[in-house]
Amino acid sequence: MRKADIKITYWKSENKVKLQGSGIRMKQHLNILRTKLRPPGIAMAVIRRRLNQRVHEILRKKLALIIAGAGYGKTTLVAQALTDIPADSLWYCLDETDRDFTTFMGYLIAGFKQYLPVFGDGLKEKLSVPRISIRHRRELLVAFLSELESRLSNPMILVLDDYQKVQESPDISESIEFILARMPESLHMII
Repeated sequence: MRKADIKITYWKSENKVKLQGSGIRMKQHLNILRTKLRPPGIAMAVIRRRLNQRVHEILRKKLALIIAGAGYGKTTLVAQALTDIPADSLWYCLDETDRDFTTFMGYLIAGFKQYLPVFGDGLKEKLSVPRISIRHRRELLVAFLSELESRLSNPMILVLDDYQKVQESPDISESIEFILARMPESLHMII
């Protein structure tokens, strides 16, 4: 790819996901950094109209993958495009600490709670168990999606920024695949 090239790919298939592995250690308490749930500032960024229009297509798709090398402006592009899309957006800036399932789900719940104040109250209790099995994780994901489906009436875009920092975690990548295969029609994801 040339320096100015950014590739936007849309997810088209319905993947069936089999969750594997052993139990996961869970944290008892999770502090949420609100800065991880905010998009970056874009005050002085160059506007790329053609690419912004491509990102706008997300409302007709389940998933958009923004692919380019480090420093190409993927984060800025998405942050700019979201200002013009007629949908709420939840920004989640991932880092290495988000490889833990409890941390990841805790941030997702806190993020959706910004738009849906009673969202996830019952889910937080399920995250506080000392050890979670694969079966329990799947049940939690189903409960998460069920609550989203019942409470989310307007289009919502979930942005997972810096996904490469957690993609090596089987717990997180399998959870994302599980969510993608079953998420409500009104939810869209950008990675």
